[in-house]
Amino acid sequence: MMALEGPFLGAVIAHLADPKFNLAAYGAATAIAMIVESPILMILSAAITMVENKYTFLKMRNFTYALNAIITAIMLILLIPPVFDALAFGLMKLPAEIGRLMYAGLVCLITWPAAIGFRRFYQGLLIKNNLTRRVAYGTVVRLLVMAAVAGIGAVFFKDADGVIIGASGLAAGVLFESIATRFMAHSTMKKYMREENVIPAEKLGYGQIAKYYYPLALTSFIGMSVGPITTFFIGQGRLPIESLAVLPVVDSMVFVFRSFGMSFQEAAMALVGDKFEHYRQLRKFAFMIAGCTITALGILTFTPLSMFWFEKVIGLSPELSEFAVIPARIMVVLPAFTAILSWQRSILLKTKTNVPVTISTMIDVSFTVIILLFGIFGMNSVGVIAAATALVLARTIATTYMYFPYSREIAKHGGETWLTRLGELLPGKIAVKFRSF
Repeated sequence: MMALEGPFLGAVIAHLADPKFNLAAYGAATAIAMIVESPILMILSAAITMVENKYTFLKMRNFTYALNAIITAIMLILLIPPVFDALAFGLMKLPAEIGRLMYAGLVCLITWPAAIGFRRFYQGLLIKNNLTRRVAYGTVVRLLVMAAVAGIGAVFFKDADGVIIGASGLAAGVLFESIATRFMAHSTMKKYMREENVIPAEKLGYGQIAKYYYPLALTSFIGMSVGPITTFFIGQGRLPIESLAVLPVVDSMVFVFRSFGMSFQEAAMALVGDKFEHYRQLRKFAFMIAGCTITALGILTFTPLSMFWFEKVIGLSPELSEFAVIPARIMVVLPAFTAILSWQRSILLKTKTNVPVTISTMIDVSFTVIILLFGIFGMNSVGVIAAATALVLARTIATTYMYFPYSREIAKHGGETWLTRLGELLPGKIAVKFRSF
């Protein structure tokens, strides 16, 4: 459901004045806001893993609130004019009009990162206590508020910039969702607070939380940096304004199908079992998600439905719609990679093997940059085409790398993958070295 807000807001902005500039500014503003929020994103997984009693609940809650304060301060610093100018016009090299609109969008998104952190902490409590239906209820609140704010803005404030209407709807939806999630987690909080505050034998301090959480925060930060990096390179390629305009539209469409795999990570962590007793069922389900989402997106992008989606549903001009089709087709495999990567991450996070997750993300971003450099400056490619190609190839390499640490953890818990089966077929010393690798 959350993935629907991107296409909806894109459609709203596309139907207002100057859609090309406003869509580009909206994509740039949300990319920056997402990288600011990135350190808080994995607090959901951390809450599932770390919260066990009153003591650990209070520690994790305080840690979350402190992190929220830090990312809100960063948002405010970015809005200081000299800092913003250095970012938008110096680093990202955006055209003046897009930079002006982007600033307005970021002002509307000031509360967005902290609201997401607040929401994800309490969502973690709900998921840990098998109250996942309430997570969905919160998303319904988010969508209704987002649609109401954006709809009212589009109808009654037609002269306002589209980026302001879109960003305001986005921020309001998340804010109300976070409040609703807090209320729905009230019974779970009471359960923890009724317990006697007994300090565990292995005392959980903020230093330990930070040590555990640091690789997760770094993973999100590095991963979210892809957005601003992509925006920067697109601005240097051919047809930069058209590329910046269609990228958020294409990305939001692909995100609808990626969302199924993304949500699987925490579900798998909660359901796989302490002894990985449900490993086979969840692995099968992960591949079902991968197969279904890539098939559905393929039907949408490789048939006349693609033009119907971009032109009739989103409201792009025929020229921009045709421009968006090729990158959408290139990115058709991303939902499958998202499902597989989420499954691999769930196993590693369950076993608190966080470092390979961070390394995988670093590989992803590094190869994205390398391929973009080659595409933009070496081949003089159209910006959005180079970006789509880089995202797909880099994700392929990162997912391949993750298979090795994932297989090691599965083997430790008595499971098997094709890699562990291959090790069993090798002779003597070679098999020992292979398993060690």
